[in-house]
Amino acid sequence: CFYNGYMQSGIYLDEEMKDELLFPYMRCFSYAFTIKKDIRNVLLIGGGTFSYPRYFLDHYRRAHLTVVEMNQDMIDLSTSYFGMDDLDIEEKSNLSVICDDAFSWLEKTDQKFDWIINDAFSGNEMIGRNKKSLDLIVSHLYEDGIYMENMVSTMKGPFAKALVKEEELLDRYFINVEKMQCDDSMHVLARQNILITCYGRKKQ
Repeated sequence: CFYNGYMQSGIYLDEEMKDELLFPYMRCFSYAFTIKKDIRNVLLIGGGTFSYPRYFLDHYRRAHLTVVEMNQDMIDLSTSYFGMDDLDIEEKSNLSVICDDAFSWLEKTDQKFDWIINDAFSGNEMIGRNKKSLDLIVSHLYEDGIYMENMVSTMKGPFAKALVKEEELLDRYFINVEKMQCDDSMHVLARQNILITCYGRKKQ
């Protein structure tokens, strides 16, 4: 699915693959469960057309997922074309969908989460990768919570400056800041999705 000229989401059309994740970085999200097995309450910032929420709700039925997506068109597309209308009763009960700017919403809610994923983009601009946003995110994480970011960058080289800067910022908040190359077929100097996983809160 492309929106305003940029890819937002995608699924397999083959019936045998329809319940699998198309993008390698989304497949890497499951790393959170190797760090913390008792994840119950999850926040996804940026739902796109909900390919990951659909997968999550099918595979992790003991957890509740809150998705904050600011674009109502994306939410509508997820129902019309990306299978969200096919959720069973249990899956629907484990999902909350909020159409709002995620960081405005975080300022208004007192909810806390075991795991927060930031996969928010506006076109090709990454949203919420700054100190103000991180202050909000960390305030809504439990002490043993996990934070993940999808960053688009090169792994190394002169075009990895934003990634290095983000790692340095995250290091102020977390004891463990790990970056993961999600697609081993990509060259380290090629722009790609890189998953940053953070856990072990530092006292501020």
